Amino acid sequence: MLLPDTHEYLGCISGLKRSSVTTILAAEGYIPKRFYREGFAELGTQVHRLINAYNKHLKFKAPDIYLRYLKPWQQFLAHLNADVIDSEVEVEEPMLGYGGQLDTLLRVPGHGVGLLDIKVSSCGYMPAHDYQTEGYRAALVWHPVYKDLRIDWRGGIILGPDCNMPRLINHDRIQGVERIWQSIVTVYHDKIRHKVEMEEISQENGYW
Repeated sequence: MLLPDTHEYLGCISGLKRSSVTTILAAEGYIPKRFYREGFAELGTQVHRLINAYNKHLKFKAPDIYLRYLKPWQQFLAHLNADVIDSEVEVEEPMLGYGGQLDTLLRVPGHGVGLLDIKVSSCGYMPAHDYQTEGYRAALVWHPVYKDLRIDWRGGIILGPDCNMPRLINHDRIQGVERIWQSIVTVYHDKIRHKVEMEEISQENGYW
């Protein structure tokens, strides 16, 4: 469960507060702030909710500013002849200690099961996208429902302001991505641990 005030997740396995995949990437400098504009986070949130409702055959209403992003998603699924397995799936990796919510699991004939990230943005591919889907893939093996689901590929699409059908961007550009992602998370937690320890030392020595 997302905790909006801190953007942490209440771990679906441990029940502990967990930093999100995107929070970790931002803290470690993998997500440049210049790619984010005021109001864009809200746009992305609403479009994701719309797509999730469509995927799960739920009734929905949305203003045109959000609804216009649905058609390119429908075109993308039809182009690949893809079936959505699930979307907006909360995950937790209890050993490395992080959480998050992956966008979509889908099955494409001839290509197996994919883990797909959806961006609503005017920017292109960034290495952070690759690390993000790797983080979700690593956490999915702990999921009570999808732990045995084999992920054959990771990728992403970018829904731009032109609302044309997006192209699939394979997330296979970084060699050793699994090991690198583990290192990113470890360093993130070590920095937090070190900061807490230094604060405790300062308090004990009267420097607080």
